[in-house]
Amino acid sequence: MAQPGQANYADALTARGDLLREAKDLPGAIADYTKYLSIKPGDAKVLKVRGQANLDNKNEKAALDDFEAAATASPNDAEALTQAASLYYAQAKKNRSTLTRTPRLSF
Repeated sequence: MAQPGQANYADALTARGDLLREAKDLPGAIADYTKYLSIKPGDAKVLKVRGQANLDNKNEKAALDDFEAAATASPNDAEALTQAASLYYAQAKKNRSTLTRTPRLSF
């Protein structure tokens, strides 16, 4: 659990990450979201945002890991489930015969 000072620092990290992402500094944004998640692990909202930043940065594997983690942390989060499913669908379209990865979601 984050200490009071850490909570403010964590919030500043997400705010800066959002600004960096908007400025197209995706590696910087991902780094800030990762630091945030080291303080507050399992935050579904930040996992989804980092997942989208990873996707924008052409790292589908990292994006899928984040979307799956968000869906696991918050099983009723339709957005996280949709994002993960969209990546699975895109993989299936690329490899018509098989998925490049077996879905890991469980409920």
